[in-house]
Amino acid sequence: MSAELGTEPFTFDVTVNVNQPDPSPSASPTATPTATPTATPSASPTATPTATPTAIPGATPTATPTPTATATATPIATPGASPTSGPTATPGASPTSGPTATPTATPGATPTATPTAIPGASPTATPTATPKATPKHSGGGGGTYVKITPTPSPAATSSPTSSPTAMPSPSDKPRLDTEHHFAYVYGYPEGDVKPETNITRGEAAAIFYRLLLEESRNMYEATSNSYTDVDSELWSNEAISTMTKAGIISGYDDNTFRPANYITRAEFATIAARFDSTTYDGENKFTDIDGHWAREYINRAAQKGWVSGYEDNTFRPESLITRAEAISLINHVLGRLPETTDDLLDGMNVWSDNVNTNAWYYIAVQEASNGHTYELKPDNTHEKWKELLRIK
Repeated sequence: MSAELGTEPFTFDVTVNVNQPDPSPSASPTATPTATPTATPSASPTATPTATPTAIPGATPTATPTPTATATATPIATPGASPTSGPTATPGASPTSGPTATPTATPGATPTATPTAIPGASPTATPTATPKATPKHSGGGGGTYVKITPTPSPAATSSPTSSPTAMPSPSDKPRLDTEHHFAYVYGYPEGDVKPETNITRGEAAAIFYRLLLEESRNMYEATSNSYTDVDSELWSNEAISTMTKAGIISGYDDNTFRPANYITRAEFATIAARFDSTTYDGENKFTDIDGHWAREYINRAAQKGWVSGYEDNTFRPESLITRAEAISLINHVLGRLPETTDDLLDGMNVWSDNVNTNAWYYIAVQEASNGHTYELKPDNTHEKWKELLRIK
C-alpha cells in the first residue's frame, strides 16, 4: 500500500508600518489627521503538492507450480506449478522520496513445523539426485529396471519471483503409472537420500516424467521447447520438454523455465493437481491461500487427500518443498501407501539419513526408493509388500 505525502499550505505574513510625521510647531490648533496606510498583506504562497508515485507491484506468482516455492511451478508446475510464483513487492513510502519497494522475503527452507499428515504428510519430494537417464520399467508388477546413476544437482537458486505462465491442459490428460511400484527415488553415492533438503524445478519435472505411463510418455514425448534457459544439452531437457507439451508444467512470462530454482509447495501441488480433472469451488482449505495464483490447484489437491497443511491451518504456499514432502505427495497421488513398518520387507535399501522409523517420512521414503510387488490390505487403501524388485 502507498502512503500519501502530506502537503500543508504555508503563509508569509508581511506588515508594512508607516510612521506618522511629528506635528509641525506651527500647525493650526486642529491638526488634520494623516491617514495611516494599511499594509496590504502578501498573498500566501501555496505549496504545490508533490504527486505520490505508485510503486508497480511485482508479478504475482503458478506454479507450479510455484512456487512456493515457489514454487514452485510445482510450476513445476509447475505447474508449480508455476508452476510456480513468488511474493508481491510491498511498496513503502517516505515523505521526502518515492516509495521504496519492500520485497517479501523469499521463503527459506521448509517450515520447521511438522506437516499434518493426510495419511502421511504434505507434498512430495523429488529424487535426491539428478538422474542422467530415464529409467525404463516393464509391466506386470515386476520387471527389469535400469538404474540411474545420481549426480549432484546444480547449485539451485532461490524460488522464482514471479508466477509461472498459465497453460491450458490438453483434453487428453497424461496419466501416471499407479500400478507398478518401481523405485523412483535414488540415493546418493554416499548412501544418503537427503529427505529434508529441497528439490529443483528440473528435478520435479524429471520425477513426474519418469512416472508417466508408457503410452502417455510416447504421446507427449518431446526433446525441444521454447524456453530460453533449457537447451538440448541440459540433463532434464527431455523431461521438461515432454511435461510442457503435456500441459503439466509451464514457464514464466519472460520465456524462462528456471530449472535450477527450488520449487515451492504451491508449484508442486499444482503439478499434481493438473493430472486430475476434478474441479473445486468450495471454501479455501487453508487460511493463507486466498488470492494466491495456485489457490484452486491447492484446494483440489487437498480435496483429493494429496496435500496437507500445518497445525495452524496454513499451507505456506511459497515455502520451498522438501524431498520428503514431495515424496509423500507423489505416493498419495499414486496410491502407494504402506501403513506401518510391518508392511515393508527385510533386505530393502536403507539410507543413512532415513533410519529413524518414527520419522513421519520414514515409510514414504522407503516406499519411493524400493521397487516391489505388493497386495492391497483389507481396507483397499494401504498395501503390504510381497517381493523386492532389484534394479539391474
